Amino acid sequence: MQRLPRPNWFSAFPVLLNDEQRSWMEDLRVRRGSSLKVFRDVDLHVTLAFYGPLKPAEIGKVLLATSQVSWDPLEATFESILFLPSPQRCSAISLSFDLGKDLVIETMGDAGARLMNSIGKDSDTRDPLPHMTIARPRKWRGGIPDQEADWLKALELPGGEVIIQKPVLFTRSHDRKKSLFRKVHAY
Repeated sequence: MQRLPRPNWFSAFPVLLNDEQRSWMEDLRVRRGSSLKVFRDVDLHVTLAFYGPLKPAEIGKVLLATSQVSWDPLEATFESILFLPSPQRCSAISLSFDLGKDLVIETMGDAGARLMNSIGKDSDTRDPLPHMTIARPRKWRGGIPDQEADWLKALELPGGEVIIQKPVLFTRSHDRKKSLFRKVHAY
């Protein structure tokens, strides 16, 4: 039996979609499912702090620190499609935010640093980029093909607000066919 590598851990804001947004995601799954691994609703989130693999003692510390982040659910709207880290090396297709973006940026900077420091890790030095990854490429090597990028950029983004919820701790799911990630509420 092949042993899986130690799972990555991260604190993130779960995101709740409205009916129009869920329909848009399903349409994306149907129309581009052969080239994109489109995330399920349960896997949608905005990463606050990425830790990588953690030791058991560190899991308890970040679980406690994540539960202490001050946050009220926030309504946000989508702004644009992003190819991250770049169109030439795309490993994630994401949506950036418009309404609500400033508060998420502020929290990512302040709370993100405290979360990383709770386990003695340095915080990310890059400027916060609030985004929600919606899909990963299945087959692309060396960037997103121009035809695929053009098709995605031409999409009309779904309207209405998403709800960005209080952050929780995430790790790899036990059953990746049902979801990519699982929320950890106790350890």
